[in-house]
Amino acid sequence: MDRLKIVADENIPALETLFGHLGHMIKLPGRTMSADDLAGADVLLVRSVTQVDSALLARSNVRFVGTCTIGTDHLDKNFLEQSGIAWSAAPGCNAGGVVQYALAAMATYSPDWATKTVGIVGCGNVGGRLYRTLKALGVSVKVSDPFKSAAHIPELTTLQNVLAADIICMHTPLTVDGPHPTQKLMNTHNLKQLNPNALLINAGRGEVIDNLALFEHLQNTPSLNVVLDVWQGEPDIFTPLMSMVKCGTPHIAGYSFEGKLNGSLMIFEALATSLNMDPHVIATRMAEVKSAVLGEPEPLTASSINEAVLKTYNLQADNALIADVLNAKRPISTAFDRLRKHYWQRRELAHYFCPEGKGDIHDFLQLANGVQ
Repeated sequence: MDRLKIVADENIPALETLFGHLGHMIKLPGRTMSADDLAGADVLLVRSVTQVDSALLARSNVRFVGTCTIGTDHLDKNFLEQSGIAWSAAPGCNAGGVVQYALAAMATYSPDWATKTVGIVGCGNVGGRLYRTLKALGVSVKVSDPFKSAAHIPELTTLQNVLAADIICMHTPLTVDGPHPTQKLMNTHNLKQLNPNALLINAGRGEVIDNLALFEHLQNTPSLNVVLDVWQGEPDIFTPLMSMVKCGTPHIAGYSFEGKLNGSLMIFEALATSLNMDPHVIATRMAEVKSAVLGEPEPLTASSINEAVLKTYNLQADNALIADVLNAKRPISTAFDRLRKHYWQRRELAHYFCPEGKGDIHDFLQLANGVQ
């Protein structure tokens, strides 16, 4: 196999460990990649901050594009397919981290969440994982997803019914056309359908909520509890909204250690398969890297499920990251990316076990970690 020239986003984990043996690696900031950077490249590895289109690739020899993310709205898939460029994404790679984020938001801002009704908008890889987790925990759930069937999701209902729930979690992909576009799905009209004291969590796509409409709605309904991890126009986001929400974080809900590694593993598998590597060799290398990088599980003791969740992830500490930027009056666009680049090593619930081997915390971890 000829050695490849691989251009990759510098923030993708395990780059050298997984891909280094395939060829020469060039690591660059993803948001500022240019066509000149791809001269002579065979493979491009990105995250969601890189727009992959004809402007970036038209003069390159790239034959494979891998995005270590669940979303693909930053890829011009029509151009890639028409140009004969293979591409792959990592659907569901960070689902465990996003579920952890949602549980932490509920534990922090609606501590009695287990007795509430949770509405899920979008029940794909991530929303589906949250749905199955909450169901396993015995929580009342409503789901809105026009592409799903009630035969598989009995709780499927209308968007209006879901918006009437106590807690609403947004997990739709970003689509701008087709029969059910999601861009600005949460507009002025739909925001008014929310219970004034509801908890609204968006850890999906920023453009699904009209941020200006949300800002105006919060001015009139300050009792609405809003947790935003994603924003319109990242990284140049509408900063006045940050001071209005209960919690704001810099697009890190899925930035768990496991989630980022899963993305790398899935793209390595796709690339290696496209290169006709032996499936056994691929599986063995992935297992070795996963075992070496993730290490041993850690014990977790707590007196309640909320305490257990928040011991694995203190959401308010991440909220303070953006609050500090605002207080210091630093440019949000550069700070936003810097916070993501230097994000701490957050471990998912699956990394923990209850040393007692019984009780509520043990049962919670068993149920939550048993869901795929």
